[in-house]
Amino acid sequence: MSAHQPWQGEDAPEECIVCEKPWPCADALDEARAELGRIREQGNVLILDAENGAQLTNWNYYGSPNEASQPFLDQEVVDFYAATLEANTEVIEDTGDYEINFTDYFAAAKS
Repeated sequence: MSAHQPWQGEDAPEECIVCEKPWPCADALDEARAELGRIREQGNVLILDAENGAQLTNWNYYGSPNEASQPFLDQEVVDFYAATLEANTEVIEDTGDYEINFTDYFAAAKS
């Protein structure tokens, strides 16, 4: 993962938080181009790869459905999910195809 953050829009800083050059700095753009080249070389299945899937989970803290990526997860992420499961948190169950009914009823109620 790049140290140069991909800031965009109004939240973009005036200078890079790593190298303190004006944003967007050339180093960040070079890193992004190199990463894009690496992704193109690997094909479109990048996230399905265990190490890349774990890298994504480590970055955004979203759960990974890829069991093969578990050995590559940061311990901090594993601990976060363990604590979440132990806490008294609301669990929203997947309603599957029935979710379409909710969408239809909501659309009807709005009209």
